[in-house]
Amino acid sequence: MGGIRSSSAGLDVQRSAPPPDLAVKVAKTFGVDLTDHRSKPVTTDMIEESDMIVVVEHRQAAFLRRAYPGHDLKIFLLPMFDTGPLPAWDYALRYNIPDPYGKSEKDFLECFRKIESSIDGLLSRSDLHCEP
Repeated sequence: MGGIRSSSAGLDVQRSAPPPDLAVKVAKTFGVDLTDHRSKPVTTDMIEESDMIVVVEHRQAAFLRRAYPGHDLKIFLLPMFDTGPLPAWDYALRYNIPDPYGKSEKDFLECFRKIESSIDGLLSRSDLHCEP
């Protein structure tokens, strides 16, 4: 089996840039090295070549569905797979992982925790696994 291959792209990327120092620092506590990471914009080729497109905010999913019709079924909202405790039925907290850019280390930690918990939930879903 070839395993899982992933890449990252943004919707509002104007130019390639490294992540904030605080993001690099907090990512290391999760075993992720962002030192060489650079932002890049999402492209039509990326959308077409992807088996699954995972977004962290509801608005991102809505934008991609409008911008790339015909790819709706492969767009997934990552927070829906969160295995952690669910917030009260607060739309903003349930369907979004807030961007911690420009915020505190605590905000970055919470964001990364929610991403980790959501990825764990996503990977545990047997109905989403593909055969080689």
